[in-house]
Amino acid sequence: MKIDLTYDGKNYYDPLFTFMWNNEKDNFGIGIKHSDIIDYTFIREDFLNNFEKFEIQGTSFYYYTNENVYVFNLKENINLIPINEKFIHSVVLLDKNDNIIEQQYKSFKCIRYGNNN
Repeated sequence: MKIDLTYDGKNYYDPLFTFMWNNEKDNFGIGIKHSDIIDYTFIREDFLNNFEKFEIQGTSFYYYTNENVYVFNLKENINLIPINEKFIHSVVLLDKNDNIIEQQYKSFKCIRYGNNN
């Protein structure tokens, strides 16, 4: 039986992920873990071609596209993100060995305000 989840009138996805900083600690990635059940490769194209908005709600990042919403609950990792400062991040795909699949990804520049958390 297939269950379709929706949120705010859009298809809802919350894939397993890992939180990764670059060496300079000025850019981080949300790495979508490889899944044998769901092929998440469509997310990259969806972000590049259909991105609408990004929001921080509590400890979660919400990425909206035309038809989908992707939610990543950072839990305690939210405390690693600077408050009231600009930061850059990307959502990337990982292979079975948790290495980034080298492709073009959309980068997001934003600010986490003190009242988001």
